[in-house]
Amino acid sequence: MRVLLIRHAQADWGGADYDRLSALGMRQAAALGQWIAQESGWRPQRLICGPRRRHQLTMAAIRDALQTAHGAAPLVEIERDWDDADAAALLAAFRNAQPRAPELAWVAPGASPAQARALLTAVFAAWRDGALDAELPETWRAFAARITHARSALTTHSVEHVLVVS
Repeated sequence: MRVLLIRHAQADWGGADYDRLSALGMRQAAALGQWIAQESGWRPQRLICGPRRRHQLTMAAIRDALQTAHGAAPLVEIERDWDDADAAALLAAFRNAQPRAPELAWVAPGASPAQARALLTAVFAAWRDGALDAELPETWRAFAARITHARSALTTHSVEHVLVVS
């Protein structure tokens, strides 16, 4: 079995509702769908996505392109186990657990990609090490177990090509 795992298109970061795609994200999803359907040479037999609207909007664009190009496309299966970690909750937990962490100075508009990467590295390291467990609804271990379960559930069907959007 071959699995194509796709991160959802650009969400509306900084907008009123992060759980929707930005205008750029809508274009990204459509372009990705066109590429998968017409140029990749890869035709999925299963379509799976996480429960968030941004996952489903990305998948809808991919499925529409498959439907247009091939006259048919598999139905989309929505699986909770493919949900994202809650980035806002992770950042808030990090801020509460380590209020003097120098990386927190980089949570501001205009932070460079290197600063954002350093902040995320610190947040994920604290989460992985258990330093944020008391602050979060899902520990790193629970998250890892959920994703491991999602991956193993892919093998319950005998198909060759599976496309997952998370």
